[in-house]
Amino acid sequence: ILDSSKSLQGALEFEKVNLRQFSFAQSEFERDLKLDSLERTAMIVAIEHEFKTVFEDNVFDNFKSIDEIVTFLARDPMIL
Repeated sequence: ILDSSKSLQGALEFEKVNLRQFSFAQSEFERDLKLDSLERTAMIVAIEHEFKTVFEDNVFDNFKSIDEIVTFLARDPMIL
């Protein structure tokens, strides 16, 4: 739950993300959140900063949703 709330905090920095309509089940960057590639990158970087981590390029490039980021972070033993 902590990972989800912190990830959501990073996502909420973007005006396009409407908290009233947000759902982790529907959090794909392009389809659901309507983010372009630059906005997607900025959102993922904001989440990295929130967790004080850096995703490897091959991981970073494959994220398609906030839910995928939360799942990845939940598996990382270095993330508190």
